[in-house]
Amino acid sequence: MATYLLTWNPNEWAWEDIDKSSREVSSGKSVFIEWSCGNTKKIQKGDRVFVLRQSAEPKGICASGIVIEGSFEGENWKGNSAQFIKLKFDTLLNPETEKVLPRHLLNKAEFSRVRWDIQRSGITIYTEVAAELEKHWTQFSNKPSLSNADQLETEQQKVEAEGYFDTGNLEDARRRVITSIVQRRGQSEFRLGLLNAYAGQCPITNCNIEAAIEAAHIMSYRGDKSNHITNGLPLRADIHILFDLHLLSIHPDTYRVLLSPEVASSSNYGAYAGQKLRLPQNKAASPDRTALRNHYEVFLQKHEKPKQKSAT
Repeated sequence: MATYLLTWNPNEWAWEDIDKSSREVSSGKSVFIEWSCGNTKKIQKGDRVFVLRQSAEPKGICASGIVIEGSFEGENWKGNSAQFIKLKFDTLLNPETEKVLPRHLLNKAEFSRVRWDIQRSGITIYTEVAAELEKHWTQFSNKPSLSNADQLETEQQKVEAEGYFDTGNLEDARRRVITSIVQRRGQSEFRLGLLNAYAGQCPITNCNIEAAIEAAHIMSYRGDKSNHITNGLPLRADIHILFDLHLLSIHPDTYRVLLSPEVASSSNYGAYAGQKLRLPQNKAASPDRTALRNHYEVFLQKHEKPKQKSAT
């Protein structure tokens, strides 16, 4: 996923329905817009964009979103030919009534690689700069810039754009599916070791259908050294997904299953909340507590309730 800068000059274009759109985004409604990106043709479906208000105070980042339709040719407000994208907002602030992320914050050293004052859209925000911007934007807007659902939707859009679901080539599609399954299961020795340690069962659901059990890494895969039996759990495929997305975690001291609010409310998964992880008989194969703690801390960060802002 690449990240791009879109610019907005209110002296040239009056965003007449921004107040209405801002309220709709805040209420959880989907708001879409077509935006000129100059001559940039490389922006693709699934890419990340930030909108920077320029030339009039307050200047700063006022919106972010995901591209749902990559660069296409159209006519801009001046009647000239230009490239456009269609995007879906995840955050939209009305500068007339809300504070935006101030332009002067982008003068910090970590943002210096980007020419923020250039008067056109479609500028690449380098990966390391984008990461810093995401962090500042998340803290400023007091909401996650990308939800788990948005991340999955983005990846799905990428897969579709790359032709993974091309029915004209079923053999290639079949090969991709098999490759994906093999990658998810992890290296054969790692998976086999986990299945043996846990008696061929998922330690959360007790599922013993081997084809449905995947080798889940507690700490992210970083090469062969990550494939240590204490850094893994044999999880049923759907539980593996929830674990990787930090919608489910394991308490490092009690080994109790923890669920995010959205998962806990599900009739399919709510029963697992508080359930104790079934540990292997061989204690040496038990999950590493440090690895579990790292996963657990990320889980807490993702699902802790936002602090209430004090009245001023």
